[in-house]
Amino acid sequence: MSGETAAAPSAPGARGSDLPADVGYTVQLGAFTDRRWADDLADRLQDAGFEPRVVRLRNDELLRVRVGRYRTRAE
Repeated sequence: MSGETAAAPSAPGARGSDLPADVGYTVQLGAFTDRRWADDLADRLQDAGFEPRVVRLRNDELLRVRVGRYRTRAE
């Protein structure tokens, strides 16, 4: 996940948030060019109990909605 920059702050206390960005597993649930769509999905995920974050990779216009930084794939 090298080159990842946060487009919005991640939720405090995100599971595994103590892990470096390039360690472990993350689940990507969407990728959008329109910020409103990314924020809408992130809001719905937060309402459902997840701790989403919206990120933009360097040199890429897509906003990605992701959850988790899990140590293992099984988590």
